[in-house]
Amino acid sequence: MLTLILTGLTANALALPRPDPNDILRATDGVPVARSNPSWTTEALLFVDQTGDVFECATQHSQGSERALRQLCYQLRRMDVRPASDREGRPIHGVIGVRVTRFPTEDRDPNLVTEYPDMLLPLSGTQADRMVETVVEVEADGRISHCELRNSVFETSEADVAIVCDFLSTVPVGTMNGANGVPVRYVRSIKVLVSG
Repeated sequence: MLTLILTGLTANALALPRPDPNDILRATDGVPVARSNPSWTTEALLFVDQTGDVFECATQHSQGSERALRQLCYQLRRMDVRPASDREGRPIHGVIGVRVTRFPTEDRDPNLVTEYPDMLLPLSGTQADRMVETVVEVEADGRISHCELRNSVFETSEADVAIVCDFLSTVPVGTMNGANGVPVRYVRSIKVLVSG
């Protein structure tokens, strides 16, 4: 049974892994600068275990050399991250997406590191377009068991959240294997575009 929290502000709300933006900048600065392409940007998915270790990193939507991106993931895997937490407040595996931009000629600003939802799903059949950001708890079999509204810049009604969480209860999002290769429960963000 899918459980739903409309406010997302409960004491035991789900929490995504929380890397320190300064640690991400240090990891980015650890990547050698190529003369041919000193500036680059990428979105990195970080898979974090319940102790806060980044055990996998995958880049996507990248502008930069493969070598630089491999080096970035190597550096990011060395970070310690605050682990995700489940609805009971216990540490759990989690996925976090970060957008990293490297401009060697500019000052390093932690605000250049932005988080992005790691999944975007379209949901049609409504009257107007709007975005709903959620955080979900996913069981080891890939089934979403809990859905919460994420603090968001988008104005979201309780009806929108109910529609989105009901929709997500039917979407298999895939399993996540821990570092030992065994499927685990985890937390991730999902942004749903509700469109007419």
